[in-house]
Amino acid sequence: MKKKLALFMAVVFSCLFLLAGCAGAGASPFEGTWKLTKGESAGVTLEAELLESAIGEITITLEKDGKATMESTLGESGEGTWEAKDNTTVVVTVDGEDQEMTLENGALTMEASGAKLTFEKQ
Repeated sequence: MKKKLALFMAVVFSCLFLLAGCAGAGASPFEGTWKLTKGESAGVTLEAELLESAIGEITITLEKDGKATMESTLGESGEGTWEAKDNTTVVVTVDGEDQEMTLENGALTMEASGAKLTFEKQ
């Protein structure tokens, strides 16, 4: 009886250690779909509703395998890759162009053509 209990406990602890090891290998904070929610340029800020009426809804999807896609409800789209530089910086390459984005307060921001664009995770 003691041998069966010892074997059972060994199996339980092995499973717990295996699960604990897997828990540390979580998803990157960059993975997922991000929607453009704010744009700032020359002191003017446009929130999501105004942006969508002007340029459509824009999303960037960063997949676990390093694939990136950018899509607009106006029919524009692009594919590429992404790579984390560190815990707060990611480089997204779409259609051969690199764009560095910064993760801050749960949002990804980027600067392009003098404008600061903010994307929120969906």
